[in-house]
Amino acid sequence: MSKSKEKKTARPILVRKIAAAVLLIAAAVSIFLFRDSIAGLISAGGGKDDKGTPWAFEGGSAQVFAPAGNGLAAASSTGLQILDASGYTVVRHICSLKTPALAASDKHVAAFDIGGTVLRVADFEGNVTNMDTNGTIIAVTMNDSGFMAVTTTETGYKGLVTVYNPDLKPVYEWYSGKGYPLVARVSPDGRSMAAITADGDGGHVRIYSLSDKTEKGSFAAPGELLVDLGWMDSGRICAISETRAVFLEDTGEMVGAYDFGGMYLTDYSFGGSGFLTLGLSKYLSASADMIVTVGDKGELLGSTEPDSALKYLSASGKQVLALYTDELAVYSQAMNRSGGIEDVQSLKKALLRPKGDIILIFTASAQIEGL
Repeated sequence: MSKSKEKKTARPILVRKIAAAVLLIAAAVSIFLFRDSIAGLISAGGGKDDKGTPWAFEGGSAQVFAPAGNGLAAASSTGLQILDASGYTVVRHICSLKTPALAASDKHVAAFDIGGTVLRVADFEGNVTNMDTNGTIIAVTMNDSGFMAVTTTETGYKGLVTVYNPDLKPVYEWYSGKGYPLVARVSPDGRSMAAITADGDGGHVRIYSLSDKTEKGSFAAPGELLVDLGWMDSGRICAISETRAVFLEDTGEMVGAYDFGGMYLTDYSFGGSGFLTLGLSKYLSASADMIVTVGDKGELLGSTEPDSALKYLSASGKQVLALYTDELAVYSQAMNRSGGIEDVQSLKKALLRPKGDIILIFTASAQIEGL
């Protein structure tokens, strides 16, 4: 397993820069969590269960959902449940998640506790692996081929990113000495890792080859808070800040950017094939006034102005799903409407599946809707 230890800066860090870095991390985590409310605690345990009723799941506080292959993963303060492509339960695992979150691929689903140490990874055969961490979990991500990047705190460093291969074996460790890691993601081909760090000077994207201990490239955004990143189909990296989205080669060279024009980020999705989807608002605490799709050079592909409040965005393939308070709409990547559903009163969430249909999620059940 490759290890990369980044030397700590030799100059003393001023108190004001430490305070600024803490504020940066707190702001980034709040944006990472804004899609789902946080609450709840319950006892731990685990194990497989019978399949039960199709497309039914147990309720719980702080529920979060994620597409898992062509199935569905649900996590709450009570633990993890996975439904297969036919809607049957293949995993029901009980564990304590104060702040539940999910990461998923076609092979595995990770349920983890942001700000805690619980990390459980399950497959569609019903197996659950305990991968609880020593440091506090900041973020966990998975790419489509099953590589997982786990970002945690680490004594003596600003943080640690551990990369696991699809067999859940650790293949790379990066110890950050210069900036606080907020999130890391592995490239689609499994050869590189990109991470966002924050310090008192601003945000940075650092890119490493998983087979090499040296930095492959980097990008600095002085005075800017970078909150998330994603790998595009072209192999480029998109990093999102509070004011813009920047597009980078895997060397860190910027090839384009999309400026938010003074608008505020409300939601986003990296799920589209070759494009980024953004929800933008004119006001800080308001719903999106505009939904845009952006190509991997920062070019605008399409836009629409919603008539009602946006609750959630989902993108997959060449389609975008927008769940509003009074309807659900499906668009092309150019944001031309192609379909939708009018009755959404009891709908909690909706997700586009890779198959091209929609998972409609209610309080304790889900159903598939064709397009």
